[in-house]
Amino acid sequence: MIGVISMSNTNSCRMFFWFTVVMLLLVSGCTTQTQQQSPAPTTSTAPASTSANITIKDFAFSPDLVTVKAGATVTWTNEDSAPHSIKPESEVSGVFDNSGTLGTGGSYSFVFANPGTYEYSCGTHPTMKGKVVVVG
Repeated sequence: MIGVISMSNTNSCRMFFWFTVVMLLLVSGCTTQTQQQSPAPTTSTAPASTSANITIKDFAFSPDLVTVKAGATVTWTNEDSAPHSIKPESEVSGVFDNSGTLGTGGSYSFVFANPGTYEYSCGTHPTMKGKVVVVG
């Protein structure tokens, strides 16, 4: 009798094991895992224009990167409550003039005659940075 009980328990364990395996396979076959496909990154470059306007607000240049054609005028306008200035980085100094201090509502324009990349910052707040790319 003890052997029969032992045999019955062994069969029950085996049946439970296989039942569990089959159920797991069924459940995993019913679930779908769809992987979100992200769109391919696009690298669109805005066409170069003959002018650009840059706003100074919340201690930032917006946009901080503009692309213009040679001969284009870029105008910065201070819409911030603090004074700011447009200061060329050292590598373009002498080609691109410093604006001096611009109070609220003040603006500064510069004509970029030659192709190149012109980086600038705020003379008062050097963490504010921007870039003008001039194409031929």
